Amino acid sequence: MNKTTILIVEDEAIVAADLAGKLGQLGYEVVGTAAVGEEAIELACRLLPGVVLMDIQLKGSMDGIEAAEVIRRNVDVPVIYLTAHSDATTLARAMGSEPFGYILKPFEERELATTIEMALYKHRSDRQLRKAHDELEQRVRERTQELKELNETLERRVRERTALLNAANEMLQKSRLAALNMMEDADTARRMAEATSIELRREIAERKRAEEEILRHVDALERFNNASVGRELRMVELKKEINELLMRLGEAPRFPLDFDEDGE
Repeated sequence: MNKTTILIVEDEAIVAADLAGKLGQLGYEVVGTAAVGEEAIELACRLLPGVVLMDIQLKGSMDGIEAAEVIRRNVDVPVIYLTAHSDATTLARAMGSEPFGYILKPFEERELATTIEMALYKHRSDRQLRKAHDELEQRVRERTQELKELNETLERRVRERTALLNAANEMLQKSRLAALNMMEDADTARRMAEATSIELRREIAERKRAEEEILRHVDALERFNNASVGRELRMVELKKEINELLMRLGEAPRFPLDFDEDGE
């Protein structure tokens, strides 16, 4: 099993060495020590230890609380504060930086081990919670995207169906109008055919009657052809009537009616 790695940030060299010895006896591996905040940040970002033990009071322009805040923003490493100061102001500042533990000097090995293990447990739990939260957010985003795409698909299908229905209704209206027009045209054609048929029948009947009348007059002419001179006037009248009937039928007269002064 891999040992938990520890970064010690302590500006007192003797204290740092004593702390490293105790950690080794507890089964931890010290991977580095730093005396100032800037060095602690550089080592934490490069070595990525399992835990950072941070003294609040450090030499230089940056104290341990400021260094811990920078480390927390850059790497996911739990920080445990070590300090001989327990005043309310310092404690409030330390708690505001969200540490994973807080140990007052001097400390016992058992307290040190317990605090480190609690910090590791809390860090793993927080990481799992963040992971679960991130996975849940990812699933929510994916589900939201799926629902969005589904809604877009449904809306597109509704638009397509509406367009098809509108086109079908338009075609149906045109078909109905065309059918009505065809019915009206057929009815008009039927009436025209009936009228034409009636007119033709009338013309045929009239022509037949005229032809029959012509035949009767022709027969009369033939009967009176050898009659006496006194009946010539009647013959002339009959010829005139025949010519008139022929002209009514659109035909040329058959009998010339030019006579001399004596009626011949």
